[in-house]
Amino acid sequence: MGKIFKNDFGRYESEGTVFTSGDKVSINLGTEEVAQWVDGWIEHDGEDYYFLSLSDKHIHLKDGDILKER
Repeated sequence: MGKIFKNDFGRYESEGTVFTSGDKVSINLGTEEVAQWVDGWIEHDGEDYYFLSLSDKHIHLKDGDILKER
């Protein structure tokens, strides 16, 4: 679990874990102090990666987002 950043290959990673399409993750939509974890997975729209929640909410990923593997 940690803040993500886009690596030199255009993929997001955190603490040695690289996230790609289909990876099951949770994203923190709260703060670091008061977490609000939402379950979903990583997808790619042809240009960049995004998070897709179980309720079909799309969130484009950006440096600093906090993800954890499920």
